[in-house]
Amino acid sequence: MLNLPPNIRRSKLIISGGLLCAVLLSMVASIAYVVGESVSHEGVTQTIDPFTEMTVEAKSAYVFDVVRGKVLFEKNASTPLPLASITKIALALVIAPVLEPSEHITISPTAAARSVDLRGGEVWRADELLDFTLLASSNAGAIALAEAAESRVSSLYPHPTGSSIVNRMNDLAHDRGLSDTHFFNPSGLDEGKTTAGALGSARDVAELFMYAARTSPELFAVTQQTSVQFIPISGEIRTAMNTNLAVADIGNVVLGKTGTTPLAGGNLGVIVEPLPGRQVAIVVLGGTESGRFDDIKRLVKAAETAVSRP
Repeated sequence: MLNLPPNIRRSKLIISGGLLCAVLLSMVASIAYVVGESVSHEGVTQTIDPFTEMTVEAKSAYVFDVVRGKVLFEKNASTPLPLASITKIALALVIAPVLEPSEHITISPTAAARSVDLRGGEVWRADELLDFTLLASSNAGAIALAEAAESRVSSLYPHPTGSSIVNRMNDLAHDRGLSDTHFFNPSGLDEGKTTAGALGSARDVAELFMYAARTSPELFAVTQQTSVQFIPISGEIRTAMNTNLAVADIGNVVLGKTGTTPLAGGNLGVIVEPLPGRQVAIVVLGGTESGRFDDIKRLVKAAETAVSRP
């Protein structure tokens, strides 16, 4: 061992100790950045925002802390984009008050023509058909429900022209201050190659979801499930899979809805509850069919970190 003078040895110890402290502080900061916790250095506490370097594939995104009333993340959040089957949340809110849960609804040929998951002539309970429609994102179910509710909505909310259901959905959007939102049909299917079935912004969708979760949580409870078996009054027993393929990975989902059409791309909105009583609304619009699930899972993880802070 090299025999150094005491003063030199002492200097080396001081330098080595300083390097060690620097390395340790760097490690703590790195760890805190990953988990989004606070870092304290020389008496100053710095909180790392888990959304600071967040990127999403979707054209638009919005994350809102419901309890604190705080926007946690946004990207083009006010841009109106095709909504696709997210439209069915508004449909459910409009038709549920006028349909008896146990009443029977027959799937018409017109409804059956909109998708292959239901056949003309099948008979369903109204509540079961609504659950199936929300979980499987059934366009046939949406049309059948709208057909059954049209005359009743018309008597309560008469409009001079057009579908009373669609007009009432637009009234709901207007009443909630969703100025970027416009519905053109009850299912959200594209009207044509260049015309969407509904338009809305990520911020508006989050507001609609928060309203739905606050006023009618039981109506959308089925969207928390990965799959449900349905037994129609007449017709084939079928197992419906949740079109939200991220629901099992996210956990603590209060409400969720997907949407996919050629014009919309991939949409997904959820209300999650990372902590008891701490709901967060998260929406992505204009993603891809698979990418929307990756976007949502990363946004949910960051939101969980954000709301866990004091």
